[in-house]
Amino acid sequence: MIITFNSLEILLSRIVRAVDKTIAEDIPQERREKDLETKNYLAHIRGDYLNNNLRRLVVIEGIELHPFRRYGWEGRILIDRENKITIGVTTQANLQVIPRKKDRNCPNYMQTLLRILNGDLESPTTQISFLPPASQFAPEVYEDDFDSIMAGVLDPNSGFRHCIVAYTADHDEISDIAFYLLNGDFEIVEKHDLRGYIQPDFSRLTASSNHSETATASTQNARSLVKLKKKPGIKPTLKSFEEENEA
Repeated sequence: MIITFNSLEILLSRIVRAVDKTIAEDIPQERREKDLETKNYLAHIRGDYLNNNLRRLVVIEGIELHPFRRYGWEGRILIDRENKITIGVTTQANLQVIPRKKDRNCPNYMQTLLRILNGDLESPTTQISFLPPASQFAPEVYEDDFDSIMAGVLDPNSGFRHCIVAYTADHDEISDIAFYLLNGDFEIVEKHDLRGYIQPDFSRLTASSNHSETATASTQNARSLVKLKKKPGIKPTLKSFEEENEA
Protein backbone atom coordinates (compact mmCIF):
# COMPACT_ATOMS: atom_id res chain seq x y z
CA MET A 1 0.00 0.00 0.00
CA ILE A 2 1.57 3.27 -1.16
CA ILE A 3 -0.77 5.54 0.83
CA THR A 4 -1.24 4.84 4.55
CA PHE A 5 -5.02 4.99 4.35
CA ASN A 6 -5.65 4.64 8.10
CA SER A 7 -3.75 7.84 8.81
CA LEU A 8 -6.15 9.74 6.53
CA GLU A 9 -9.43 8.70 8.15
CA ILE A 10 -10.10 11.98 9.97
CA LEU A 11 -9.20 14.06 6.91
CA LEU A 12 -11.30 11.94 4.57
CA SER A 13 -14.30 11.95 6.91
CA ARG A 14 -14.15 15.75 6.90
CA ILE A 15 -13.98 15.83 3.09
CA VAL A 16 -16.99 13.53 2.83
CA ARG A 17 -18.89 15.79 5.22
CA ALA A 18 -18.02 18.81 3.05
CA VAL A 19 -19.32 17.06 -0.07
CA ASP A 20 -22.44 15.82 1.72
CA LYS A 21 -23.27 19.29 3.05
CA THR A 22 -22.91 20.71 -0.45
CA ILE A 23 -25.12 18.11 -2.11
CA ALA A 24 -27.75 17.48 0.56
CA GLU A 25 -28.05 20.88 2.26
CA ASP A 26 -26.58 23.85 0.40
CA ILE A 27 -27.84 23.16 -3.13
CA PRO A 28 -31.42 22.25 -2.04
CA GLN A 29 -31.53 25.40 0.09
CA GLU A 30 -30.26 27.44 -2.87
CA ARG A 31 -33.09 26.09 -5.02
CA ARG A 32 -35.70 26.87 -2.37
CA GLU A 33 -34.52 30.41 -1.70
CA LYS A 34 -34.15 31.32 -5.39
CA ASP A 35 -37.29 29.91 -6.96
CA LEU A 36 -36.22 30.67 -10.54
CA GLU A 37 -37.89 29.42 -13.70
CA THR A 38 -34.62 27.78 -14.78
CA LYS A 39 -31.66 26.85 -12.62
CA ASN A 40 -28.79 26.36 -15.07
CA TYR A 41 -26.40 28.13 -12.73
CA LEU A 42 -26.60 25.32 -10.15
CA ALA A 43 -24.17 23.18 -12.12
CA HIS A 44 -21.49 25.83 -11.54
CA ILE A 45 -22.37 27.10 -8.09
CA ARG A 46 -22.03 23.61 -6.61
CA GLY A 47 -18.26 23.90 -6.92
CA ASP A 48 -18.30 27.22 -5.09
CA TYR A 49 -20.28 25.75 -2.20
CA LEU A 50 -17.95 22.75 -2.10
CA ASN A 51 -14.81 24.88 -1.96
CA ASN A 52 -16.38 26.97 0.79
CA ASN A 53 -17.19 23.83 2.78
CA LEU A 54 -13.66 22.52 2.30
CA ARG A 55 -12.41 25.76 3.82
CA ARG A 56 -14.84 25.65 6.75
CA LEU A 57 -14.89 21.93 7.53
CA VAL A 58 -11.60 20.44 6.35
CA VAL A 59 -8.85 23.01 6.82
CA ILE A 60 -7.25 22.52 10.22
CA GLU A 61 -3.67 22.67 11.46
CA GLY A 62 -1.49 20.89 8.92
CA ILE A 63 -4.15 20.93 6.17
CA GLU A 64 -4.04 23.73 3.60
CA LEU A 65 -6.48 24.73 0.87
CA HIS A 66 -4.40 25.95 -2.05
CA PRO A 67 -6.02 28.32 -4.57
CA PHE A 68 -5.18 28.36 -8.27
CA ARG A 69 -6.63 29.84 -11.47
CA ARG A 70 -7.30 28.29 -14.85
CA TYR A 71 -8.34 30.85 -17.46
CA GLY A 72 -10.99 32.58 -15.35
CA TRP A 73 -11.94 29.47 -13.37
CA GLU A 74 -10.85 29.19 -9.74
CA GLY A 75 -9.93 25.84 -8.23
CA ARG A 76 -8.80 24.51 -4.88
CA ILE A 77 -6.42 21.71 -3.87
CA LEU A 78 -6.00 20.32 -0.37
CA ILE A 79 -2.43 19.87 0.85
CA ASP A 80 -1.63 17.51 3.72
CA ARG A 81 2.01 18.09 4.51
CA GLU A 82 2.23 15.49 7.27
CA ASN A 83 1.12 12.66 4.97
CA LYS A 84 2.74 14.29 1.92
CA ILE A 85 -0.31 14.21 -0.31
CA THR A 86 -2.45 16.65 -2.26
CA ILE A 87 -6.15 15.96 -2.76
CA GLY A 88 -8.53 17.18 -5.44
CA VAL A 89 -12.30 16.73 -5.14
CA THR A 90 -14.40 16.20 -8.26
CA THR A 91 -17.30 14.19 -9.65
CA GLN A 92 -16.99 10.67 -10.98
CA ALA A 93 -18.30 11.90 -14.32
CA ASN A 94 -15.59 14.55 -14.56
CA LEU A 95 -12.91 12.03 -13.65
CA GLN A 96 -14.09 9.86 -16.54
CA VAL A 97 -14.12 12.72 -19.06
CA ILE A 98 -10.75 14.35 -18.33
CA PRO A 99 -8.44 11.66 -19.75
CA ARG A 100 -10.68 11.04 -22.77
CA LYS A 101 -10.73 14.59 -24.12
CA LYS A 102 -8.19 14.77 -26.93
CA ASP A 103 -8.47 18.29 -28.34
CA ARG A 104 -6.85 20.16 -25.45
CA ASN A 105 -4.54 23.11 -25.95
CA CYS A 106 -3.12 22.62 -22.47
CA PRO A 107 -3.35 19.89 -19.82
CA ASN A 108 -6.18 19.69 -17.33
CA TYR A 109 -4.80 20.46 -13.89
CA MET A 110 -5.43 16.86 -12.77
CA GLN A 111 -3.44 15.54 -15.71
CA THR A 112 -0.54 17.76 -14.71
CA LEU A 113 -0.60 16.84 -11.01
CA LEU A 114 -0.86 13.12 -11.74
CA ARG A 115 1.87 13.25 -14.35
CA ILE A 116 4.30 15.17 -12.13
CA LEU A 117 3.57 13.63 -8.70
CA ASN A 118 2.43 10.10 -9.62
CA GLY A 119 4.18 9.54 -12.94
CA ASP A 120 6.40 6.80 -11.54
CA LEU A 121 3.55 4.69 -10.15
CA GLU A 122 2.41 1.47 -11.78
CA SER A 123 -1.10 0.07 -11.64
CA PRO A 124 -1.75 -3.52 -10.54
CA THR A 125 -2.99 -5.54 -13.51
CA THR A 126 -6.19 -6.37 -11.61
CA GLN A 127 -7.15 -2.72 -11.21
CA ILE A 128 -9.40 -0.74 -13.53
CA SER A 129 -8.22 2.08 -15.77
CA PHE A 130 -10.09 5.21 -16.78
CA LEU A 131 -8.89 4.36 -20.31
CA PRO A 132 -6.85 7.48 -21.03
CA PRO A 133 -5.04 8.21 -24.27
CA ALA A 134 -1.26 8.37 -24.36
CA SER A 135 0.37 11.46 -22.89
CA GLN A 136 -0.77 14.44 -24.95
CA PHE A 137 1.94 16.91 -23.97
CA ALA A 138 5.70 17.11 -23.70
CA PRO A 139 7.26 16.73 -20.21
CA GLU A 140 8.26 20.41 -20.07
CA VAL A 141 4.62 21.43 -20.65
CA TYR A 142 3.54 19.49 -17.56
CA GLU A 143 6.46 20.90 -15.57
CA ASP A 144 5.63 24.50 -16.45
CA ASP A 145 1.94 23.91 -15.76
CA PHE A 146 2.74 22.39 -12.35
CA ASP A 147 4.74 25.49 -11.44
CA SER A 148 1.81 27.66 -12.50
CA ILE A 149 -0.71 25.66 -10.46
CA MET A 150 1.29 25.28 -7.27
CA ALA A 151 2.97 28.71 -7.43
CA GLY A 152 6.01 27.55 -5.50
CA VAL A 153 4.19 26.12 -2.47
CA LEU A 154 5.16 22.54 -3.39
CA ASP A 155 8.42 21.15 -4.75
CA PRO A 156 7.66 18.58 -7.49
CA ASN A 157 10.55 16.45 -6.20
CA SER A 158 9.52 16.46 -2.53
CA GLY A 159 7.87 13.03 -2.62
CA PHE A 160 4.23 14.15 -2.55
CA ARG A 161 1.47 12.11 -4.19
CA HIS A 162 -1.71 13.48 -5.69
CA CYS A 163 -4.98 11.78 -4.70
CA ILE A 164 -8.56 12.32 -5.78
CA VAL A 165 -11.89 12.09 -3.98
CA ALA A 166 -14.58 11.53 -6.61
CA TYR A 167 -18.31 11.37 -5.96
CA THR A 168 -21.66 10.82 -7.68
CA ALA A 169 -24.77 12.67 -6.52
CA ASP A 170 -28.35 11.60 -7.18
CA HIS A 171 -31.51 13.36 -5.93
CA ASP A 172 -29.63 15.52 -3.41
CA GLU A 173 -27.75 12.56 -1.97
CA ILE A 174 -24.30 11.08 -2.43
CA SER A 175 -24.79 7.75 -4.17
CA ASP A 176 -21.07 6.96 -4.48
CA ILE A 177 -17.84 8.46 -3.19
CA ALA A 178 -14.33 7.00 -3.28
CA PHE A 179 -10.67 7.84 -2.69
CA TYR A 180 -8.35 7.25 -5.65
CA LEU A 181 -4.62 7.09 -6.12
CA LEU A 182 -4.03 7.17 -9.88
CA ASN A 183 -0.82 7.08 -11.87
CA GLY A 184 0.12 9.50 -14.64
CA ASP A 185 -2.00 7.58 -17.14
CA PHE A 186 -5.14 7.73 -14.97
CA GLU A 187 -4.83 4.04 -14.10
CA ILE A 188 -6.04 3.07 -10.63
CA VAL A 189 -3.24 2.21 -8.24
CA GLU A 190 -5.41 2.27 -5.09
CA LYS A 191 -9.11 2.79 -4.49
CA HIS A 192 -10.99 3.03 -1.19
CA ASP A 193 -14.76 3.29 -0.77
CA LEU A 194 -15.73 6.29 1.38
CA ARG A 195 -19.49 5.73 1.62
CA GLY A 196 -19.04 4.51 5.17
CA TYR A 197 -18.09 8.05 6.20
CA ILE A 198 -21.49 9.46 5.22
CA GLN A 199 -23.32 10.26 8.46
CA PRO A 200 -27.13 9.95 8.38
CA ASP A 201 -28.90 13.20 9.20
CA PHE A 202 -32.21 12.29 10.87
CA SER A 203 -33.40 15.91 10.92
CA ARG A 204 -32.99 15.90 7.14
CA LEU A 205 -35.09 12.75 6.88
CA THR A 206 -37.77 14.24 9.15
CA ALA A 207 -37.92 17.41 7.08
CA SER A 208 -38.30 15.34 3.92
CA SER A 209 -41.09 13.30 5.52
CA ASN A 210 -42.92 16.44 6.68
CA HIS A 211 -42.65 17.93 3.21
CA SER A 212 -44.12 14.78 1.67
CA GLU A 213 -46.99 14.74 4.17
CA THR A 214 -47.76 18.40 3.48
CA ALA A 215 -47.73 17.80 -0.26
CA THR A 216 -50.01 14.78 0.13
CA ALA A 217 -52.46 16.72 2.32
CA SER A 218 -52.56 19.57 -0.20
CA THR A 219 -53.28 17.13 -3.02
CA GLN A 220 -56.08 15.48 -1.05
CA ASN A 221 -57.63 18.87 -0.24
CA ALA A 222 -57.56 19.83 -3.91
CA ARG A 223 -59.22 16.55 -4.87
CA SER A 224 -61.94 17.07 -2.23
CA LEU A 225 -62.75 20.47 -3.69
CA VAL A 226 -62.95 19.06 -7.19
CA LYS A 227 -65.36 16.32 -6.05
CA LEU A 228 -67.48 18.90 -4.21
CA LYS A 229 -67.76 21.03 -7.31
CA LYS A 230 -68.90 18.04 -9.35
CA LYS A 231 -71.92 17.29 -7.10
CA PRO A 232 -75.12 18.77 -8.57
CA GLY A 233 -76.76 21.48 -6.51
CA ILE A 234 -73.79 21.97 -4.21
CA LYS A 235 -71.46 24.95 -4.51
CA PRO A 236 -68.41 25.38 -2.30
CA THR A 237 -68.69 28.54 -0.21
CA LEU A 238 -65.81 30.81 0.72
CA LYS A 239 -66.04 29.51 4.28
CA SER A 240 -65.69 25.86 3.25
CA PHE A 241 -62.68 26.75 1.05
CA GLU A 242 -60.92 28.38 3.99
CA GLU A 243 -61.72 25.44 6.21
CA GLU A 244 -60.19 23.08 3.66
CA ASN A 245 -57.01 25.17 3.61
CA GLU A 246 -56.81 25.20 7.40
CA ALA A 247 -57.27 21.42 7.41
